[in-house]
Amino acid sequence: MSTNESDARTILPNRGFTVTVSSRHQEMPAGYSDDINERNWKEFANCRGMSIDVFFGERGDPPSKARKAKLICSTCPVKKSCLMVALSQSDDNHGIFGGVSSVERRVIKRMLRSDPNYLESPEATERYGLHGAY
Repeated sequence: MSTNESDARTILPNRGFTVTVSSRHQEMPAGYSDDINERNWKEFANCRGMSIDVFFGERGDPPSKARKAKLICSTCPVKKSCLMVALSQSDDNHGIFGGVSSVERRVIKRMLRSDPNYLESPEATERYGLHGAY
């Protein structure tokens, strides 16, 4: 297993990684708590309990594998928290985090260097599907 793969595994739910996220509340689907915070956000992730292989492709995998991972992330109520964890990593882990690939994360990091509030912009919110996500 590569170092990046090992590091990436620590970000997914139930792996003990903590990140500070907004304490604001939003309307959640039935069965979700309305109190998402830095300690429990992973409990609300669509990928919770799923095999991490879905989110980590190998060279030569069909593009449909990444699309499947992004589809799972597309309706995730905590995709922004997941993305923020991935963006905070010094090494750019491969795989899909918060519905975004490593190539897309490099673009986001570049945009954040010129505008620290880029992810709050309407452009980024629309492009990465962050509407209402924690």
